[in-house]
Amino acid sequence: MLGYYTHDLSPFLIQFGQGWGIRYYGLAYVLGFLAWYHGLKWFRTKGWSSLNDTQISELLFYTVLGVLIGGRVGYCLLYDWAETTRNPMSIIAFWNGGIRGMASHGGIAGALIGFLLWARKNRV
Repeated sequence: MLGYYTHDLSPFLIQFGQGWGIRYYGLAYVLGFLAWYHGLKWFRTKGWSSLNDTQISELLFYTVLGVLIGGRVGYCLLYDWAETTRNPMSIIAFWNGGIRGMASHGGIAGALIGFLLWARKNRV
């Protein structure tokens, strides 16, 4: 009987139209970023960090930007090389269905680069 089951879950939590909506993958990113933000604030309240609100916001900005850029660039370089070399604008083709594809290892590398840039700026 299990041989008849077809895994066909929708990528959308809520769909607003053809191809538009809240996707599970995007929701996971948002929840991860919120957890990072609240974790930084919690560390400060426990006395484990001396970062002020501005530094926390800037750190979040740098790392989130790093995750998004690194994840996208990592995907394009590692998994979609043919399309990226044929059409480099496909990396940022928001007008053509949005950004498709993110690589977790690219996101991790991007977050690390974002953190290092923030640390250098703040002399931490």
